[in-house]
Parts: sequence; structure tokens; C-alpha cells
Amino acid sequence: SASSFSSSAHSSFASGRSLRRHAQRLRSVVSTHPGERVYDCAWYPRMHSEAAHTCCFASATRNHPVQLWDAYSGRLRASYRVLDYGGDALNVLSLCMHPQGSTLYSGLRERIAAHDLTRPGRQLWDVSTTPRRPTSSRAPQPGVRGLLASLHVDPRSALIAAGSYGGTVALYSEQGHLVDLLAQPRGGVSQVYFAPDQNLLLCGMRKSDAIYAWDLRKYEQPLFSLHRPCETNQRLTFAVRDSLCFSGSTADSAVHVYDLKRGGIEVAQFHGHTD
Repeated sequence: SASSFSSSAHSSFASGRSLRRHAQRLRSVVSTHPGERVYDCAWYPRMHSEAAHTCCFASATRNHPVQLWDAYSGRLRASYRVLDYGGDALNVLSLCMHPQGSTLYSGLRERIAAHDLTRPGRQLWDVSTTPRRPTSSRAPQPGVRGLLASLHVDPRSALIAAGSYGGTVALYSEQGHLVDLLAQPRGGVSQVYFAPDQNLLLCGMRKSDAIYAWDLRKYEQPLFSLHRPCETNQRLTFAVRDSLCFSGSTADSAVHVYDLKRGGIEVAQFHGHTD
């Protein structure tokens, strides 16, 4: 339970003591067949195991629409297409959902789209992340260029963070309006993640040994960074629970644990597998 985590695991990690746990082999309880390479998945944020209709997740698959799957049966519930102005379907690369579960957001190449979860089919709206340059100006316009590799919604403000392999991180309103651009990261962005309890936005890059943390009250420069070994272009993910950030790495199959309340210092690490 969450309370047992906070009282035992959190205190052990935060104090720098290691937790010794026996690894258990995970057993698949349901499987889906999207049909092609899967780029991203997103759980329905208001899921509750005792309410079957809330148990679902979405997947973004190459050359397929976004698909909503039943988490108990693996049955396809709905499909959501992102169409261009000519009516052709576009590939979705990243997904996230509004905290209230009302809207599904999709990241594409230099484009963000939104769907009403209750209305499968075409997108409600989509916006280009690279605004057209005025004919009277030669200066580049602010925006997010390249493939949008990651989206995440702040559960408090409903701001959407978008990170691209082009090396840009931006904040958008839930209607798709550009709010601000963050300081330019070094390298292609592979994940963005809000840690609302700490007023932070975390950002990880490909082939970068740092996860940068921005204070949501000012975006001029990262507040601090977390050191995690990442020597390849593969997408290494991380997640936050309470004030702790858990991240994979490319070094010795280790999972690194950081305390965000203490400036992101590493408080523990353990080996996830022996392969």
C-alpha cells in the first residue's frame, strides 16, 4: 500500500540504507496484439481495479491508430486516428492522458493532437509545435522541432510538457497553446516527467548521464541534475514516488534512487536483473 511504502521503503531509501528484496519473475496476466512496433503506452489515470470500466490503457503503434485496450481481457475498446489536412493518418510516437481521464494527448513529428476519450475517431484538435515564420521576419520562431518523444501532464496545473529528439522541452496549455520554452537541453530528449509534490519537471536525454530538474516557478536554468549512467541512445525511463526518483541505467543493470527533497542526491541503488 502507499502508506506502507511511505513509512518503510521511503525512510530506508532516503536515509541511504539499501533494501534487500528477492527478485520475483513477473507473470503476464493479459496480452494485446497491436499489430506492429509499439512506441508508447499510457494508463487511464483514474483506473481502479474494482471498477472494470476504468481498467484500460492506450498504445501508440507504428502505422496504426492509437488503440485503447481493456486491461482485464486484452480486448480492443476503441481507436483514435490523427489525420493531416489531406485526410491521411499520421504516426503517433508518444502518449499521455489528462489527469481527469477526459483527454488523450498524442505526440507526433512537430505536432500535438488531442482526442476526447469518449469519442473515438478523428482528433478534437491538433497544433503545430513549429509556428510558421512571418514573411517579414527571417528570425527562427520558438517551438519544438523534431519527433516528440515524450509528453506528460502536470496533475496540478494540467500543463503539458513536450520533449523532442530535436533537443527541445516546452510547456503547453491543455488547449495546445505554447506557454514557455525551457533552457535548451544537451541532446535528444527521451522523457519528460512532472514531480508535482516537489514543483519540478524532470527531463532525461539520450546518451546523457544527467536527468535535469527544473523548478516550475522559473525555467531559466535547471535547478539541479541527477547523475545516472546512460551511454547509448536507448530510451531509459524513470518515475517518481513521493520524493524519490527511480531510474534505470546502462551500468551493471542498476536501478538508481534519488531523493528530490535533498537536491537529487543518490540515496540507493540495486540491481534489477542479472542478464
